[in-house]
Amino acid sequence: MFPTWLAHSVDASGSDETRISVSFNDMFSAFSEKMSQPLW
Repeated sequence: MFPTWLAHSVDASGSDETRISVSFNDMFSAFSEKMSQPLW
């Protein structure tokens, strides 16, 4: 898992198999104090 502000991607699949992706957002207590995007 990683923060949503972090740039991320996935390469295209070269397979004929079905690929399933699952995404979700989760909010933790004290998120803005401990896990928010850096200000730099």
